[in-house]
Amino acid sequence: MVFPRLFHLVARVERGLTGQAIPLNDRELCVAVWARLKRSFPGAPACVLMPDHAHLLAEGDPGQLRRRWARALSSAVRDASWRWEPFPLPAPIPNAQHLARQLRYLHLNPCRAGLCSDPLEWEWSTHRDWMGCVDPSWPEVERWGRILGWWGTGGPERMHRYVSSDPAVRVTGTPPISAGHAKVEECSVREVLRAVAASRRVTVDVAKMPRLDRRLVVKLAAECSGLRPVQIAARLGLTRQAAARILRRAPPSARARAAVLQVLSDPRTRWDRFPPGTDRRF
Repeated sequence: MVFPRLFHLVARVERGLTGQAIPLNDRELCVAVWARLKRSFPGAPACVLMPDHAHLLAEGDPGQLRRRWARALSSAVRDASWRWEPFPLPAPIPNAQHLARQLRYLHLNPCRAGLCSDPLEWEWSTHRDWMGCVDPSWPEVERWGRILGWWGTGGPERMHRYVSSDPAVRVTGTPPISAGHAKVEECSVREVLRAVAASRRVTVDVAKMPRLDRRLVVKLAAECSGLRPVQIAARLGLTRQAAARILRRAPPSARARAAVLQVLSDPRTRWDRFPPGTDRRF
């Protein structure tokens, strides 16, 4: 198998007018940046957004990649109070062994920075895509898994064990994502909403959610929360008629549903708090 022309791209935030780094810690901003990068670099094997920088692995011509990287990030972030540092030249990734090390490096960034204790806890990382927690997945995990020689039976587990077996996490590694479905009694409407937003990489604002994702929230809330449609509607800010109409429609795809349940099934991927300004009626 011919190894693709693969490169590691990095972007760092310049210090703002106040002299402080402007962090990428606003979830709505991350949604916009992630969506733009995913459109610009389809099938890329890995990406991570950190509070003040970003990493991406992508294939193509290095000059074109650098220009596309700069254009995508600059168009996604239009805050005049801060800007990106000059974008460095992409670093080549010559072979599968180097790719494995780069995947591990990117997915461990949040842990090594002390932002979380397990790579599965960081939402803005393609590690979750590799583990089946996101649908549709950004990386072409089967293709890259074959290039690495890791795919087939136990591929995701092997990937997680390799990434997490680091002193920043645990030398022996951490368990892979929990199998099976979350228990119904453990899932509130808020947790279902957050799990859908995480697995689909969309806003937590129900009114601004794409229609199919809103349907996924209502359908799974009815399945997992044990509440009546009128109660679900009240918690989501929907009318009773809108919730009932959604519940009469066709169920979401099996893959989308499985990804949400995967998020709900593991405490490392569940999210029990909302960012500042989020509606807290839950």
